[in-house]
Formats: sequence, C-alpha cells, structure tokens
Amino acid sequence: MPERKSKKGKGFSFTNITIQPGDIVILLDYAGRIIDVNEEAVRSLRMSRSELVGMPWVTLFPHSGLDIKAVVSGRDFANGFDFVRADGTSVSLYFFATVGISEDGQAAGVVCIGRDVTPFWHSTEKTLESEKKYQLLTRLVQDGIIVVSPTGQILEANPAAARIVGFAVEELLGQRVEQFVTPEERRDFLLFGRRVIKKGSGQTRLRIVNSQGKERTLKISAELFHLPTERKIYAICSDITSEQELENALARTELLIDRLFEAEPAALFLEKMDGTIVRANRAATRLLGLPMAEIVNRRLREIVPVDLAVILPQMRTAIIENRQFQAEVYTRRRDGRPVWLLLSNALLEVEPENLILTVAKDITEEKQALIELREHEARLKLLLNQVPALIWTTDTNLVCNSALGSGLAGLAAQPGKLIGQRIPAIFGGGEEIEVLFQRALAGESVRFEWTEQSINRTGVPGSGYSYHIQVEPLRGLEGELLGVVGVAQDITEYYNIQKKLRETLNHYQTLVDIAPITIAVHQEGRIVMINRAGAKMLGYDEPEELVGKSIIEFVHPDDWPAASKRIRNALEKGESAPPLKERLRRRDGTYILTQVQNALLSWQGKPAILVVAQDLSEREKLSSQVQKVMSHTRAILEYSPHGIAAESEGRIVYANTRFAELYGYELIEVIGKPIVELVAPYERERINNYMLARRSGKPAPNEYEFDALLKNGTVRRFRVSVTTYEIDKQLFILGFVNPA
Repeated sequence: MPERKSKKGKGFSFTNITIQPGDIVILLDYAGRIIDVNEEAVRSLRMSRSELVGMPWVTLFPHSGLDIKAVVSGRDFANGFDFVRADGTSVSLYFFATVGISEDGQAAGVVCIGRDVTPFWHSTEKTLESEKKYQLLTRLVQDGIIVVSPTGQILEANPAAARIVGFAVEELLGQRVEQFVTPEERRDFLLFGRRVIKKGSGQTRLRIVNSQGKERTLKISAELFHLPTERKIYAICSDITSEQELENALARTELLIDRLFEAEPAALFLEKMDGTIVRANRAATRLLGLPMAEIVNRRLREIVPVDLAVILPQMRTAIIENRQFQAEVYTRRRDGRPVWLLLSNALLEVEPENLILTVAKDITEEKQALIELREHEARLKLLLNQVPALIWTTDTNLVCNSALGSGLAGLAAQPGKLIGQRIPAIFGGGEEIEVLFQRALAGESVRFEWTEQSINRTGVPGSGYSYHIQVEPLRGLEGELLGVVGVAQDITEYYNIQKKLRETLNHYQTLVDIAPITIAVHQEGRIVMINRAGAKMLGYDEPEELVGKSIIEFVHPDDWPAASKRIRNALEKGESAPPLKERLRRRDGTYILTQVQNALLSWQGKPAILVVAQDLSEREKLSSQVQKVMSHTRAILEYSPHGIAAESEGRIVYANTRFAELYGYELIEVIGKPIVELVAPYERERINNYMLARRSGKPAPNEYEFDALLKNGTVRRFRVSVTTYEIDKQLFILGFVNPA
C-alpha cells in the first residue's frame, strides 16, 4: 500500500489513510460492528450516531460485499452499492475498507471510507443509455459504420457494413480493411488512412471487392477519435455504386451532346439573355466565315450582316413572349454570295441563368428548288390529260362530248374514244346505273362505286376493277342544264388495301384472343376490352363479364396511387411507363403479383389506356427453385474434397475452402490473386502458355501436373483437371486441384 500522509478528521486520527472533506467514515471492530462514525456519515445516512454505533455493518449494508476477515488479513476492500434510507430515498455509495493504524502505530480496527456517488452513478447510467442508442443507431442506418484501429484492424462494424462487403459482422471483426480494397487503389487507401491520423478527419472515394468478387464504389467519411488509453478511427461508408454509374452515364451523355452539337450541319449559337455568345459549333464558323475566337464572347448582332442584325431585336422580343421564334431571312455571306436562312430560336431555362439557342439553317438549296418547282407548275397543268382517271362531260342525253385523263385499266373505252358514246353504257348500262345518272341530270350530286366483273388484264375472271364515280350537274352561265360532268377513279388498290386491313384486323383480334398474356383497354376508368387470358388470370370465364367494370376494383389499395399516377401521365403527357410490379385482385378476392405496362391509344375516337399484364406467380416460384438449385450448387462446391477455383483474365474469381487450404491460405486471401503467383517460378511460363492457348481457342491439355507455390514458400506437386465456360461472352477457366 502506498504511503499516505496522516490527516485528522473529527474523532479520527490514522497514519495510513487520508480522509477528505465529504468522506463518510465508519470505524468497525474486528467483529464487524460499528464503533464510531463521523458527521458526514450521520448526514448522508440520515441516522443518528446513537442509532449507528453498535449496529453490525452487514445489518446496515447487507449487499456491500465487505469481508471483514479478508480485510484484517491484508486484502483491502472497494465496492459500490445502493443504500435505502429510513425515509425511503435511495443513494449510491462507494466504500474503501482497510485496517486502520493509529498515530501510536497500533491497529485501530477496520476503517471504512465512503462517498455518495449518486450523481456519478446516474451519469454512468446515462452513458450506458447513450451507448445503447448508439448501438441501435448503428444497426438501423443504411450506411456502413466501422471502427478501425490506427493499424487498419476492424474493431467494430454494423450490419450495413457487413452487407456491403458480403460478410457477417463477426467475420469482419479483426480483419484488415485494406484486404477489401481493389489492388490498384490500396496505395491511395493507405495514404488516406495516414491523412486521417495526421489531420483528424478526411473523406475519399474507394472501390472495394465484396465477397462475391463484385466491385462496389464507396464514399467514406472518417474521423480520428481519441480515448484516454487508445485512438480509434470511426468511418461511415456509403455505397454510391449506383450514383457512380449514373455519374458515368451523365458524363457519357454530356459527351454525346457535345458531339451532336458539333455534328449538327446547321449553325448553332448559345447566347446569354443580353446576346453574348457563350458557345457555337463549327457550322457557325463556316457560315460566318470567322474563327471561333472571334465568335465566342461577342454579341451576335455585332458579327452578322446589317440586314440580319436589324431583325434580332424582334426575335428577342418574340422569344421572351412566346419562348420560341422562327423566320426565313435573306442575306449575303461575307464573300457576297446570297444565302437564305431559316432562323429558329428557343428559350432554354437552365441554371444559373436562362439561355437562348439560335439555329441558323442554310435553306438556299431548298429555296432554289422551290423556285424551280413553281416554274414546273405550268408544265404540270399540261399533264392533266395523263392523270390515272377519266374526266368527262355529257349533254342532256348523257352522250359524252369531252373526255380527259389517262384512262382506267379494265375499261375498254379510252378518253379519246368516248366522244359520242353514252357514259352509262361504259359502266354496264344497267337500270341502276341509268337511274344514278338521271338523278345527276335532275340536279343531284351523285357518288357511287362500281366494280367491273369481266376478265381483267391479268386474265383472272371475276376479280375485276373497282372505281369511284362522282357525277355532278353541268350548267351554263345562265344556270341552264347542259348535261353532267363526271370523274371516275380507279380504287382497286384501295379496295385491296381495305381487304388486307380487314384481314389484318382479324389477325390482330385473333392474336389478342390467343395471346398468353393479359391485354386490356380501359377508358374513363372502366374496362372496355380484355382478352381471354386476362379474364382467366382474374378468375372470370368470359371477357364480357369484365367489360364496364371499374379498374380500381382490381388494383391493390397500396398500389393504386402509383397506378393512378401512371394513368394520369399517359393521358396528360402521352408517357408510357416502364414495366412495374402490381398486385391485382382476382374474382375470389385473392391477389396475384403481375408485371404491368401501359400506353396511350385512341379507342373509338377517344383517349384510352392499353394495358399489358403478365402473371409473375410462376416466375416467382421458378426464381425460388433457381435459388434452391444455386444453394445446392454452392454446398456441393464448398464441401467438395477437391480444390476448386475459377479464373478470368489471369486472376482467381472463385475458390472453395478446400482450394485455399491446399495452398495454406485463408479463402479471402485467394480471391483476386493472380494465378501465376500460386505456381512455382520455373513452372509459370508453361502454365501461362496453357491459359493463353485456351483464351485464343487453341488446344491445351485438360489434365496435367505442376509444382504449386504454397503460402509458406514451399513447393508441392498438384494434379489439375481444367475446363472452360463462358458467362456473358466472358471466358472463365475452372480447375479441380488435388495433390499428385
């Protein structure tokens, strides 16, 4: 026991202990009875001195754990315990007990010195409560939380961290962090760890390899935490693999936009609202005849011809009011050549300020073509007689007195031979035809269709040609009836198209009826069509039983908000949502899981929603069966007596426990390891040549022996059987290894 200075308290004087203000002092005899107490004991215990003196210690403090004999024999006592006062209040006490030595050097019984530690005890309870909250928080958060020693050893980990790397929490404890980092980033990771230790905190992004060999990208925030006896690094690891993939996709999209911007044949100018050009493409430099440096950061009106600059204020006003503008303008290039431009402007609302996109398309060639087209219009009128139709006029006896057009296939009379013939005769001359023409003579506008049933030009009897005929009264300047004017057009092809259309519709209806998936249409919230597969999926015998029913009856209440949003987007924006999973109610009240996709269509002239749904019940069962098969496969591989490993691109991507044991490694040390490092140096060239031959499709031995390099540096002879397989066009080499 360390030497203590003597200090006197009221009624007490010892040489081997120190009594501080606030100490509770109780003096016991060797039988454990109280022989004296100080005033602090009376105040804290709320008992009088007369009540305390003579009372056995074990009666006063039955749960203290004090062993008088042990203290007398030389073992000091220290312990904390609760004490309930006479008034029912409770305090937490902490006592130290030892043999007291009086100033004359004689033993003076057992001295018990204590303190009221109730405030400290409550603080400790709060600390324990905070620790419980911390443990609960680490279990619930989605981000991984790990506590690491300065040497990189994992001391603590939450379930989210274990999920990220694909191990159980207990498997992570004691592991070194760097073994999960991809080999090419381990140096950066070590530098990051040193920076955290030096500066106290830090952030970084790292790629790791999980237990399945897949890379994940993590965003890591770490901070050094100082404890009285040690230092720890607390790190929060967010899995940002998906975000990283989106960033990469965004970068590719931006690159694509840049390339499209440059590849656009029209001149493009991106301007600020004050007209300053912030970007232009190569076509703009060719149009203006200026280098890019003389275009960017200048105003468009400063570098375009004067006749073009005067309309720019009108364009800007139109853009602000209507958000877009388009006009054709005529101007001249710098070299004097005339040019027609189609100017288009649009207001782009982007952060941090709005921009104007100006597109200047050279339409000079189109304008010249238009002029040439107008010149040809006169010529075109001369070709009226060549139109594939008959145009005629008759007198009041329906005798043809003029005819134009190229004639009609199937009719014996051509325009030049119709003069003088009665027009009804060329269309069969029957009573019905005569009546129609007489109605035209009476002042009606008559339209009818007629099919020529004689042998047609193909030599096939009975098929004939079909014509659309329109006959109008022909009147003079005074309104007198002169005869009729008529036009006959060959609509045989149209009839054929109609026939094919009807056949196509019949085929479509047949396909809808026999389709193995649900096809339905709903309009204004009610089913207007559904095929047999859909009726059967929902538990109905006939599709007609479902027509007219509200679609809300068949959607699970929890899925209705999402379904309603998809319908609204389709109707208002014409958007077709990607396939989504949705629960549908069957006739018997049960729900089935389906994959649903919808699209906007027109049904009987009104907007409607086409729905295609597929029952996923069988697929879910199949997926479950696949998982069972995969579990059996993993079990077979893991418990196989053979060492099994697969490599791709020279590194091990899978190995079972037996393979790692043969080499003396832990399984996690083998994954990702170059295959040549497991081969004796003098064997590496031969084994490497075998691998190169297999990747190139050349012959290589499927069974051979080689000297393996174990973890401890020794060499052992192994026999291996090798085969290859492909997954997503990636070649893998699978080996079964056993001692030779």
